Amino acid sequence: MDLILSEDELIKLALVHNGSIIEKIYNTNPNKQQYASIALDSYPSAIKYIEKTKQTNEQCINVLSKDLTLYTFCNYVPDNLHNKILARITIVKYNNKCPNTGFNLHNEILLYNVLYRRMISPFEVNIEFAKQGSPHFISRENYKNPVFIKEVQKYDSTAIFNLDKPTNQDYIKALRLDGMVLWAVQIQSDEMCMIAVKQNPEAIVYVHTQTEEICKYVYEANPNLLIFFEDKFDYLTDLPKS
Repeated sequence: MDLILSEDELIKLALVHNGSIIEKIYNTNPNKQQYASIALDSYPSAIKYIEKTKQTNEQCINVLSKDLTLYTFCNYVPDNLHNKILARITIVKYNNKCPNTGFNLHNEILLYNVLYRRMISPFEVNIEFAKQGSPHFISRENYKNPVFIKEVQKYDSTAIFNLDKPTNQDYIKALRLDGMVLWAVQIQSDEMCMIAVKQNPEAIVYVHTQTEEICKYVYEANPNLLIFFEDKFDYLTDLPKS
């Protein structure tokens, strides 16, 4: 006896093997929601065809485990995936191209989607911008929050330029990250200058008072920087004749 399958059964069978078929039948079939659910296992993008109010948490978790870029179509995002999605947003940097995804994503659109859906807080977003080397995305308003300032200074040397009255300790935190920030320090201490040149010997060009200790360190790190020394100290016995 031959087995005769109905059209509905044939479609379901086809979707199990190739979920992308949903792209072709979705707009023309009354059972589209049911078909989209079947297509999910082999084709995560089918989640966009399931109304958010009808999505289950299990479906969303299954989809996101296969493709994080589909998070905007999901009604539920588990807490343990928030940071991964955040990383995808912030690692767009200069060309706004997310790695390993194959398509371009605009940072502001992604950021809006995340904040709108309350997946992560603005505080976390801006801290992540600092961590990823994209401080230009940070909102100036955040620098009114002492907690934010304390956290962002761990990652971003340019945070110093957003403080109304930076202290010596603020400058030292910035210099540990980028010695060249010394150019902005008007009242320098030997400690600040040494921290700066240890981070980047080229910061010698911004040292107001070049001590023997500082110059010795810089010379040993990079003899080519000798041209920026104000004095030729006696201890540098192997200096070329000027």
